[in-house]
Amino acid sequence: MILFIYLINQANSYERLKGIPNDDVPYRPINVQVNTLEKDYSTKDLIAIADQVASDFKLEGVRVHNYFRLVKFASLSRQLFNRVDFNYEDKGYRVVTVAGTVIKITKANDVYTVKCRKVYVNSNVIDSSYIAGAYEYTSDFLGYLSQGSHMQFMTKPWSLLPASSIAFIYNELYKRIEGPLNWYKTNI
Repeated sequence: MILFIYLINQANSYERLKGIPNDDVPYRPINVQVNTLEKDYSTKDLIAIADQVASDFKLEGVRVHNYFRLVKFASLSRQLFNRVDFNYEDKGYRVVTVAGTVIKITKANDVYTVKCRKVYVNSNVIDSSYIAGAYEYTSDFLGYLSQGSHMQFMTKPWSLLPASSIAFIYNELYKRIEGPLNWYKTNI
């Protein structure tokens, strides 16, 4: 019993000194860039331009083919395609892309008019605890000089992101494109 109390006391003192590692590390998006892409197509065969639309707007080709196949008998159709990519890496950072593409197809006189509008946001992902650690060394001259070179390696490309961080990053980035995307959904 005394040994158990001793071990609990040691664990509590270690927790106060070092802190317990937590899966909810506050990953944050930085260098956020919102962009748009707009293209119009006109054709007599929808299936013929499905691959081009998929590659121009970085969509899954199978989903675009299925949508175009289902729509070819309708006179008006509108569809939203969402995409989230966490896989890229740029200069030591993970790059997250959240995108929404609205495709509107109208048919008049056997000619399809395809309007595609895409809003996407690119962002780097960093671990806020590393930044806090980097700023602690600014009073030290050597740390100040080397701070810029170490800022490039804030997240390890092989470290897993916890689900709460993924949800937080997605929500933060989706807020940036929500307004233009809603406008495209109603006005094209």
